[in-house]
Amino acid sequence: MLGLKKKFNIGFALLLFSILLSACGPSPEKLAAASAAETAAAATNTPTIPPTYTPTTPPTATNTPLPSDTPQPTLTPTPAPDIIDGPKTFYMVWPAYSPLETWEGFPIHPDAVKGQEYMGGYLYSTYQTGKILKEYYLSMLGEKGWHLAKIGESKNESFLLIFQNEYDEVSITILDFGVAFDSSSLGTLPPRSVFLK
Repeated sequence: MLGLKKKFNIGFALLLFSILLSACGPSPEKLAAASAAETAAAATNTPTIPPTYTPTTPPTATNTPLPSDTPQPTLTPTPAPDIIDGPKTFYMVWPAYSPLETWEGFPIHPDAVKGQEYMGGYLYSTYQTGKILKEYYLSMLGEKGWHLAKIGESKNESFLLIFQNEYDEVSITILDFGVAFDSSSLGTLPPRSVFLK
């Protein structure tokens, strides 16, 4: 009977020990539930960081020419003439001979009264106005392939015109003296002279 008591006491002690252990510590189910609750609490207390915003640059439009089988012409604009000082009155030399129709391929205005070669060029006098003479040379030399490279004008409608072509340059000075000039030997001379050089 005593052996049975000892066995019973040991079994009872073990039972008590397991009850005490279970009373002192949580069960595995409780531990798992507690761990899940802690994780949920930590998730709700952790601040969330919003993603950083990086603005994007909008694409820019480019104009690309449409392809064409037809070659496009290349335009070569005529350069505008440079504006320079107008002619200065130089020594008055009055031509004394009948005018030529052309001088070295350059036209002489048909209303020329007198003319002569002078200082490597040709000088003639006329009654036409400076503006008419300027327009005459713009038209006549333009037809022959010359373009006006430089132009100068003074207050009294005197002009300096410099024309160029592919190979050469010519200057045309139109002087307006304002009045006709009376010479005892040459008679009355027109108020305007044109000098081609």
